[in-house]
Amino acid sequence: MKKLNPKAKAGCGVIFVFGLGFVAGLVATFVIIIGIVQKSENWKTPESKEFIACHVGKQMELDEDQMKQFQPIVNEILERRWDMRRDYIEQDQQMIEDEYFPRISAFLSEEQRKKGMEMVKRWRRQNASKLEEERPISEGELP
Repeated sequence: MKKLNPKAKAGCGVIFVFGLGFVAGLVATFVIIIGIVQKSENWKTPESKEFIACHVGKQMELDEDQMKQFQPIVNEILERRWDMRRDYIEQDQQMIEDEYFPRISAFLSEEQRKKGMEMVKRWRRQNASKLEEERPISEGELP
């Protein structure tokens, strides 16, 4: 069996180490980005509220005293935005279900009406995560 040249071994080792470092760097970057995005988009958790307040506070160069006054205001803003978003989604669903679906279903066949009902149910399930809990829909609720 022929021995591998020591220079080739060293070259393979260097390539392996750099490749491993590159992959580890990609994984670390991905994990950090996922954490930041999750904290910045999830308005409800205390960690997210603190993250957002700290980020904005740093941008505005607030000192500690200002941050203590700023944090409750940010919390209130995020809660109010969440309530507005939830109310909008609920009103949007009610409008579609109460006003427009009955008008549409008036000229649909029974099969088309069932498909439309399934579409409304699917849409409601997709929005359930935005509302935190899904309001149950009964067969009799939509025509």
